[in-house]
Amino acid sequence: MADSGLYRRCLTLLKCTDCERHVTGNAFDTVTGACEVCDRKQRKIQRKIRYADDNVITEIDVPTDDSDVTYERFIARSRLDILKIIDEHVQARK
Repeated sequence: MADSGLYRRCLTLLKCTDCERHVTGNAFDTVTGACEVCDRKQRKIQRKIRYADDNVITEIDVPTDDSDVTYERFIARSRLDILKIIDEHVQARK
């Protein structure tokens, strides 16, 4: 297979620094050295990043019960517990 013309042609193409595929020069982002596909994936990931206060995120479990048939019902039932948790964490950060 190494002797085939197609294989030799692929080896002459530029190699992406991320996925390591061999692609034509016009499929590259000249700044990063990554192909356009990897560059788009990276930008999509960066758009999904969320930031919190001082990059601190806390996950708290709020118990559910059988009456929580909608998000609105759950939030209404758990409102005071959620506010108490938020207040405790705000006070602890001061």
